[in-house]
Amino acid sequence: MRFSHFTLCFVVLLVFLPTFSAENAGINSRANNGCICHGASDSTTEVILHNLPNNWTANTTYNLSIEIIGESSDNSGENFGGFRLLFSHGELVGGDDVQSMDDGMTHTSDGNDQRTWDVQWISPEDDSKIAHITLHGNAVNGDGSTTGDAWSSWETDLWGVNATEADVPDQPDAMVFIALGVVIIGLGFAYHFVAVAPKKK
Repeated sequence: MRFSHFTLCFVVLLVFLPTFSAENAGINSRANNGCICHGASDSTTEVILHNLPNNWTANTTYNLSIEIIGESSDNSGENFGGFRLLFSHGELVGGDDVQSMDDGMTHTSDGNDQRTWDVQWISPEDDSKIAHITLHGNAVNGDGSTTGDAWSSWETDLWGVNATEADVPDQPDAMVFIALGVVIIGLGFAYHFVAVAPKKK
């Protein structure tokens, strides 16, 4: 059985239609690194997570508020804004206009018509951990396209009251790279004098 080009295009559209229309009803794990469907991150948009504690205690519920401030249309209406919030530890609980999706929190279809949302974070039982937080927010102008939309990201580490430096993920020491560079340069000189220089005599 042979398919026409029209039939093939129609089938492809049916397959990808849920992906294309998913943003209005929430942002899934495809946006864990940002709202890349809307282009590059825009510094004119600010994403804020209000009411974070300086340090968190175990088994505690924190009431948080998400706010997006952007230069795109400030008039409320359909397709006005969206977000994706990720915590490396603990549990996120949604209220009105927010929902859990792919181990993160995002807006619902009704919650797409605003730029502020309330969520709850329930801290884990072990307050010696450091929770990494990532928030992506998109200020949408509501014209149905990605043009004129502006998204941005914010992230931080939130320490439990008993967390220590030992709980911080290891970062490469700058001195290691310097030492490695010196060794490579030294090997280059050694190779030159041992293998190259004698041949020129």
